Amino acid sequence: MEVCEECKCKGKLYDAILDGKIKRLCERCIMINRAIKIEKPKPIQEERRLSVRERLSEMAGIKENESSKPIKLDFKIESTKHIKIRDLIELKKKMEEEDLGDGSKRKEEKKEDQEESRKQEELNK
Repeated sequence: MEVCEECKCKGKLYDAILDGKIKRLCERCIMINRAIKIEKPKPIQEERRLSVRERLSEMAGIKENESSKPIKLDFKIESTKHIKIRDLIELKKKMEEEDLGDGSKRKEEKKEDQEESRKQEELNK
């Protein structure tokens, strides 16, 4: 068993700075001499750091598995350079209709939408 460098008593000793030197001192000598007790660092618990996507999903209240599921498209996009906003709006409407499942559009509106999409395709060519 080690001996305190100040009072020569035996017991639990700690590393401490006294008079500019590191010494092995007992608790009593540390208090009396106002030495600085050197504590060993506690083991760091490694937490997995969240990615930016995970942090934003958490802030938005979205579960990770919900946001990561793929979206199914009914058509192929041949070139991403020529996608029009109108096409995206139509796609969104179509997806909303499928989600609702009520088929609330009338036949006339469907025909009008089809004619507009044909005109857009002709203009794009």
